[in-house]
Amino acid sequence: MYELSLGVPGNDAEAIKWHRKAAETGEVRSQVALGRIYSKGETVPQNYIEAAKWYRKAAEQGHADAQVNIGIMYDKGQGVTQKLRRSREVVPQKPPIQGDPSGQVNLGLMYTQGHGVPQDHAEARKWYLKAAEQGRAALISNSV
Repeated sequence: MYELSLGVPGNDAEAIKWHRKAAETGEVRSQVALGRIYSKGETVPQNYIEAAKWYRKAAEQGHADAQVNIGIMYDKGQGVTQKLRRSREVVPQKPPIQGDPSGQVNLGLMYTQGHGVPQDHAEARKWYLKAAEQGRAALISNSV
């Protein structure tokens, strides 16, 4: 409510407070929201360590976007020790296999750019097509 100004005036500090309370009880959407807020520095100073903490908690619960984001953080060494092997374990195996189009597009990007995996345009195309087959072509055009 506070984040989107639904029925109350927008208040970023209040939104973060309520996301944190929910996230601490295991609410996966709030964990992902906190990961995003801290990784992007939205209304708070950018803090990759805090972002990785919340993305990891959500990823452990099977949240596909969180798995992708923590994998990218391992790839780039943001808030965690850079572990390319760990980024490959998190990103390629989980969200795409779960049929998550965002994970499929992100995996395609990893193969296109050679981040954490060998650069392979044919493999990238395969993952982009899987996302497109689910009607998510806009994700691809917005990402590449």
